[in-house]
Amino acid sequence: SMLFDTKDNTKIADWVAYPHHSSYIGSSGRTNKWAYDPKFTNGEQPLMSSGLGGGYDRGHQIPSGDRTANKETNWQTFYYTNMTAQLSDLNQKVWASLESTYIRDKWLKGGAITIPDTLYVVTGAILNKPGENKTVKTISDNNGKKIAVPNYYFKALLYRKGSTYRAIGFWFD
Repeated sequence: SMLFDTKDNTKIADWVAYPHHSSYIGSSGRTNKWAYDPKFTNGEQPLMSSGLGGGYDRGHQIPSGDRTANKETNWQTFYYTNMTAQLSDLNQKVWASLESTYIRDKWLKGGAITIPDTLYVVTGAILNKPGENKTVKTISDNNGKKIAVPNYYFKALLYRKGSTYRAIGFWFD
């Protein structure tokens, strides 16, 4: 599920929520099939096939590595509705470490805690906190359309094992 903002100068998913389970992990690998999401018009979403440049990556809201059971589910993680302009330093370092080392390897596969029945994940991009009037930067997509660069990112996780629940959240400026 997601909440996608189609407004001009925004065009980002405010949040993406998904269940995570070992059944979603397999050997299909990364498809890199960047594409428009068929559930939205092309004009409602940014074009990012050639990347973004300027120190920004196409940051996945649901990571490619979380959907490798087959090529089709991995391909869906490359829809532009699943991307935000994310600073390369954040995307390739601490964010990537959180998603792969901690969420996939330690928490989902059971290295640090017992293997969950399901791990529920919500990933989001925040333009401004309530009451805040921080300037929202925009950059151009591959068609020259302006898209928002979030000021903040978050990831919230709810772990379920039988009748036991645990939760943790992360916030990045």
